[in-house]
Amino acid sequence: MKEDLKAVGIECVIDKVPADKYLKPESIAKCHIFISGWVADTGDADNYLEPLFNPANFTDFTGYENQEVLELMARAKTIVNPEKRIEMYKKIQEIIVDDAPWVFLYHPQSGFAAHKHLAGVRLSSLGKTKFDDIMIIE
Repeated sequence: MKEDLKAVGIECVIDKVPADKYLKPESIAKCHIFISGWVADTGDADNYLEPLFNPANFTDFTGYENQEVLELMARAKTIVNPEKRIEMYKKIQEIIVDDAPWVFLYHPQSGFAAHKHLAGVRLSSLGKTKFDDIMIIE
């Protein structure tokens, strides 16, 4: 990544920080850029957006604040119709991407395969697979 940044004219110094201090406000305040990730524990769009783009949450490490986004997120929580709710969250995401508070690097995708000799495979809607209960059967 350092070489990629250098290629576009950005010189950087890599400062290794212990994991227990990495996302502390005092560590983040010392840097201009940092890498972070997020794994939601539900499949709901709010579980991705609210923690990361609302400065009232300790998980909003960047200090990004957009009043329109905050108002739309509050409204989206109250929408019962799934299609309308999805449309609202799409609008929120478009605003966030246009504001570009982050450099969005990637979103992992998982692929799965099945075989008649496997049992105990359970997939979650979050893309997580537990391998503890998988057995080979004859």
